[in-house]
Amino acid sequence: MLLSQNSLLMLWKLVAKQPKLSQVMPELLRQIQQEIPIAGLKVLYIEQYPVKLRFLGSAGSNENIDKYLIDNVEGWLISDKKLHILPAAEMEMQILVCTMMTESGKTILLTLRCNSSLTLEVHNNLSEILSIFLAAAENELRLDDLNQLKNISESDKLSLLQRTGRDSVKDHIVGISHGLAETMHKVNLVAPSDSTVLILGETGSGKEVIARAIHQQSSRKDQPFIRVNCGAIPPELVDSELFGHEKGSFTGALENKKGWFERANRGTLFLDEVGELPLFAQVRLLRVLQEGTLTRVGAESETWVDVRIIAATHRDLQQHVHKGLFREDLWYRLHVFPIFIPPLRERVSDIPELATHFIKRASKKLGLPIPYITESQLQQLCEYSWPGNIREMQVVIERAVILGEGNRLELVTALGNIKTNKQTTALEPILSIENDASQLSLDETIIKVIKEALKQSQGRVDGYFGAAKILNINPNTLRSKMRKYKITIEKKASN
Repeated sequence: MLLSQNSLLMLWKLVAKQPKLSQVMPELLRQIQQEIPIAGLKVLYIEQYPVKLRFLGSAGSNENIDKYLIDNVEGWLISDKKLHILPAAEMEMQILVCTMMTESGKTILLTLRCNSSLTLEVHNNLSEILSIFLAAAENELRLDDLNQLKNISESDKLSLLQRTGRDSVKDHIVGISHGLAETMHKVNLVAPSDSTVLILGETGSGKEVIARAIHQQSSRKDQPFIRVNCGAIPPELVDSELFGHEKGSFTGALENKKGWFERANRGTLFLDEVGELPLFAQVRLLRVLQEGTLTRVGAESETWVDVRIIAATHRDLQQHVHKGLFREDLWYRLHVFPIFIPPLRERVSDIPELATHFIKRASKKLGLPIPYITESQLQQLCEYSWPGNIREMQVVIERAVILGEGNRLELVTALGNIKTNKQTTALEPILSIENDASQLSLDETIIKVIKEALKQSQGRVDGYFGAAKILNINPNTLRSKMRKYKITIEKKASN
């Protein structure tokens, strides 16, 4: 006995209308019973961490099934059979258990309670019914995943707003009519298209803010915007993080995983510090840009993705190309529409507005009154060189608000011993160590500057008189550079 094409079409329509299996199962059973006399249906999903059964929907008579399924749940996960016929003893009717695997690697169980005389007939004509229930189960699980991600996103959004003192997660861009006028003009030009954008600028200059502005003005604004810090991904995990992996493709791959490209599908993927990607990952990134397809680690088939790429870097990628550290063909693919963000020291006209903006944000975040900023304090901010750009200014202002306890802006203490543009900086004697420094490569200059700072600090890295203080950088950053360039501290010879 076969299900007619009209019956199959009706089943597809039922599951398409209602994503929750529990609500549509009775109608599905009635439709199937018109042509195949089965007594009950039940659909379950096996959760793996920890292993347990999760009910999705049932209809009809399903007595005495759950205990058998629970007792054998581990076996269903590793079973290579599609159909299991349970013993009829004490159940009066034959039970068929069909194991199905979704595209994402999740195991679904469909149980059918039927007369034992119909077993072979149902077995031979089960594939169409299975495909319908598999699609319905996968849609429900995807919907649950989306709702879970939505709840997590809303929770993160509320937490972010509370921490930063904002009313909205949308970034407020200061300087669109002054220091960032040319930058924003380019943003407005390129945003409506799907062209790849490369944002260039120093660390802390606001590259992510500009990337979000491009996304918000594009046709993809209602789709995901995902930011990936390429420099923070360990080399051995780059492929898995960016392109995803299949279950069992390597030790620890316990389930299928979507990479950042698939998660950003139909939206925008912001590759921050793209210059830090290792060469093997650059090859795969180039392929995605060229063909719009990727292959998960351990997969045999390709996956199509529709993603707009916005990349950013503070490095000179052309120089990296000459040194063989960055692929030339990838450089041309990314350099379709470059946007340069000027450093804060070149946007002095924006500093008063930025200061006011950060004072209000910090006060709201800390629950303090908004302090007044004086003309002399504004002058101090304008005279400072801001090597950390916008990010550094935000930190300094917040520190000044905390120190002033809402009564005043304690800027002098917040700035500490920082020198202004009109004074000699701590780096000047170091940078003048060689008159022919312009003949050195960037890496050679960095090595020479670090060694001179360590010499001045007598080998100290941190502390008030340490090399990190002289260079005005974080001690951990200095240690990282020392490891990268294999710079060691020379020990003093003992007398």
